[in-house]
Amino acid sequence: MGGAVGTILLGVFALRAWNPGGADGLLAGNAAFFGKQLLAVGVGIGYAVVGTLVLLKLVNAVVGLRVGAEEEHEAWTSTCTARKATTWAWVSRPRAAPRPFAESAAESAVVLPKRPPSLA
Repeated sequence: MGGAVGTILLGVFALRAWNPGGADGLLAGNAAFFGKQLLAVGVGIGYAVVGTLVLLKLVNAVVGLRVGAEEEHEAWTSTCTARKATTWAWVSRPRAAPRPFAESAAESAVVLPKRPPSLA
């Protein structure tokens, strides 16, 4: 979309003062250049649409774009129930009671490595 808008606006605002090898735009009185820019955008959009339709037909011929009604219903049902189960599972799950901090390293489950003799 940004490329199409930029191409069209180039046809509006182009000036030879900025690019002596280029052409003036619509505001400088050159409607033909603006028309060429519009045609180029139209060709680009048409190419994208036709290419997309060709690829869709190819994919549809090879593997199909839709599943059957039964498979669609099964997938929809499992998606809805799985989403409901995973989204709200944290609400009903009991939480463990918080553990108090250990008063010393001996009370905690952390085992500290012994210092090598060279660093002692």
